[in-house]
Amino acid sequence: GGATAIGSRDSERGRLPGETRLLLVSCAIDAFGTGLTLPFLVVYLHEVRGLGLDVVGLLVAVPAVVALLLLAPVGALIDALGPRRVQMAALGAATTSAALLSCATTVPIALVARGFWGISQAAFHPANQALIAAVVPVAQQQRYFALPFALLNAGVGVGGVLGALVVDVARPATFKAIYLVDAASFLVPLAALAVPLRHIGGPPVHGRAARPRE
Repeated sequence: GGATAIGSRDSERGRLPGETRLLLVSCAIDAFGTGLTLPFLVVYLHEVRGLGLDVVGLLVAVPAVVALLLLAPVGALIDALGPRRVQMAALGAATTSAALLSCATTVPIALVARGFWGISQAAFHPANQALIAAVVPVAQQQRYFALPFALLNAGVGVGGVLGALVVDVARPATFKAIYLVDAASFLVPLAALAVPLRHIGGPPVHGRAARPRE
């Protein structure tokens, strides 16, 4: 009775469970890494790697096409495997994409890297929203569903500013460095999901009523 009362008061004050805070912090680190590289993709591929603008334009569009093709299968995978495993796969694909882009000296390497990014984007956001639903108490879900996107915008903004202070087209190593940092940033939420958050976001239980979090 006492524990329930305390939990109820915490819910009223808007205090999030520790697992939810860890998930959100992980998303913020992920977003910061993305922000380091996102504004500089065209400059990197064209000015540093010497790819033509027509080719670069096609490479920029690849993730959107891949994500569009994968949205339905991703939904089925989340339902079958649970959002945690799908998000871990998305983070693995994002890590691979950034690592490949750091050494994308040819069109095929850049194409594969962008394909992996499309896979990650198709899977990450729906899986992340499902995870938020799994760990945020029902009374607070309406308030906190928008938080991952706010953190994404903040992380991309901060990362973009810091990236601009680092990169230099005359020094290709600076671009390679930010892509490697980007790849490493995805390992933080991946590790969180693999160890401290391994008990959340499992496959949904069908056929019997699930008890909602309160």
